[in-house]
Amino acid sequence: MPLPPNVLAELQRDMARLGFVVSQIRDIEKARQKRLEQEPETGPHAMVRQLARVVGVGIETADMLVHEVLSRPMRDQEALARYAGLTARRTRAAPSGGNKGSPEPATPGSAAA
Repeated sequence: MPLPPNVLAELQRDMARLGFVVSQIRDIEKARQKRLEQEPETGPHAMVRQLARVVGVGIETADMLVHEVLSRPMRDQEALARYAGLTARRTRAAPSGGNKGSPEPATPGSAAA
């Protein structure tokens, strides 16, 4: 059973957009590779190449990490871990007065309410 003409036209437009996006990605990857080959052992390029040697980390991930995360000034290792979402954020301490969310345990001799 053939596809209706409007569905076929929409599918062709989607395929054309996909082809355009794939070509853009290919161009970006070529430009990145060319940039890395220009000065392979200096500055951020060396960091990208070193990270890309880690199993499971490709050139795209390494480049993103170096340019988006590792280039930011971080106060310490804990700040970097918080930025990456690996540790909980520090929050302000709860006001004094006890934990109002749970009842206090009953003590002997006290009347239960």
